[in-house]
Amino acid sequence: MRRRWLLARLAGAAVTVLVGLSATFLVVALAPNTAVEGAVAGASFASGGELNESELAALRRSYLEARGLDRPLHERYLGYMYDMVTLRWGVSFTLGAPVTALVADRLERTLRYALPGFLLAVVFGVAGGLFTTARDGTRLAALVRVGGYLSFGVPNFWLAALCLWAVTLPGVSARIGQGWWLTKFLAPALLLATTLFASQLAYTRSETREVVGADFVRYLHAKGLPGRQVALRVLKNAAAPVAALFVTDLLAVLVLAVYVIEFAFDIPGIGRLSYDAAIERDMPLLLGTAVVVVVGVVGNLLSDVVAAAVDPRTRDGGDE
Repeated sequence: MRRRWLLARLAGAAVTVLVGLSATFLVVALAPNTAVEGAVAGASFASGGELNESELAALRRSYLEARGLDRPLHERYLGYMYDMVTLRWGVSFTLGAPVTALVADRLERTLRYALPGFLLAVVFGVAGGLFTTARDGTRLAALVRVGGYLSFGVPNFWLAALCLWAVTLPGVSARIGQGWWLTKFLAPALLLATTLFASQLAYTRSETREVVGADFVRYLHAKGLPGRQVALRVLKNAAAPVAALFVTDLLAVLVLAVYVIEFAFDIPGIGRLSYDAAIERDMPLLLGTAVVVVVGVVGNLLSDVVAAAVDPRTRDGGDE
């Protein structure tokens, strides 16, 4: 039964990757190519308007041929899917470097601040959720919840602007400096952690409140087990949905919040790379950044596996 469940999850992940990559290709391939018209218009302007229609049409054809865009749609699609599977993503038109190397380098730059931010959010969010559940009704628990609501409600771009303003203050810059570690690592990680903290706190609180009233918790209290050990038992029973939320948040931030953070702090990460590729109509680079789709599916698959390992009841068709 366990093998059947895992095979079903793998098949579902494969279909999701196929649909996601296909949708990405179709959106890029069928959208109007403004880059070719811009190149033709630039050539016409450079010639002083002396190029006739046939010469402009020849420029369009040469532009499309150089980028492989003159082939039929189905041939381009099959070639694209083959290249994605074999990691042969070609060379960027605008940067002149292999797309695989560019994606790997920019993803590593994003993960430098993203992973610490995720870990901070999980540690403090889970701890805050357990604390507010255990101390429900106290002023300190209410204060922690208010802090979570504020971190969720304040926009990312406003917090980023506030961080940039704070590090330029004379007293702050004199004490901590303005090196890369601050604007490219510490501040982005803290901003990311602030963004994720609220959801981790709220969901941990919601899941643990359902467990804290269970019979086994009352039994543990009756045995005189210390509160810390009881909290760990409660967290273990709520770990599966909390872990699933962590992965979901990680993927959502990877494809959304990184754009705000990397523009605000001028970080050359994966978000900035995909944005520049879309603006420049750099087809190999734009399609190469679609690897985020694969990362998302693999992340969800891993969250399912972890949830099933922690709580076998989450497996479809699992043993009761």
